[in-house]
Amino acid sequence: MEDIAPILDGDETILWQGRPAVLPFFASAIVSFLVGVGLLAIVARLVAGQPLPPRPDLLASALFLSPFLLTGFLLALCFPLYEILSYLCISYAITSQRVVFRSGIILHHVDIVDFDQIVYADMKVDLADILLGFGRTGSVSLETRAAFDAPEDPEQTPHLLSHVAHPSGVLRFFHRAEFDVKTDIEYPNRLRPDENPGYPTSYPPPPQP
Repeated sequence: MEDIAPILDGDETILWQGRPAVLPFFASAIVSFLVGVGLLAIVARLVAGQPLPPRPDLLASALFLSPFLLTGFLLALCFPLYEILSYLCISYAITSQRVVFRSGIILHHVDIVDFDQIVYADMKVDLADILLGFGRTGSVSLETRAAFDAPEDPEQTPHLLSHVAHPSGVLRFFHRAEFDVKTDIEYPNRLRPDENPGYPTSYPPPPQP
């Protein structure tokens, strides 16, 4: 994640990096492609099975079929292409101080959530993870203090590490890092005596995707 290097503090390290698993991420694009191809095939079959009508009727038929052709084209090509470009620009990282989300096709967007702003985290495994991720992928959702204080605000949405591999390991690792870093903020390790070194803030990362 080259884009986050300039925002890291001098002593900040990247503990984990990941991105969505391919098949679960593209589940909606696969369905869209199949529906779009099916719709285009139906239109092509209807056109091929009919004799060429007179010119006024031909224009009326083209106007009637154009919404179906456009819908099929959008579903079969445009949406899957958009998902591919989106996937290439998405990545996640957990550092020793925060969680970083990178996205954006044309304009890259880097969203930062500091550990002290996170109040809740959970994991979910949806149907795409079960069928296409074979139960080994899932999404980790993080809620910030702002979202917790104003849950009715539509602008406050949970931050999502979507369809990452080994989600339970990522969640356990995140909770451990979050707890240790928050503890170090409240009771800095550098101020502890030698006989009470405090909590670690450096440890092996979870399994990588």
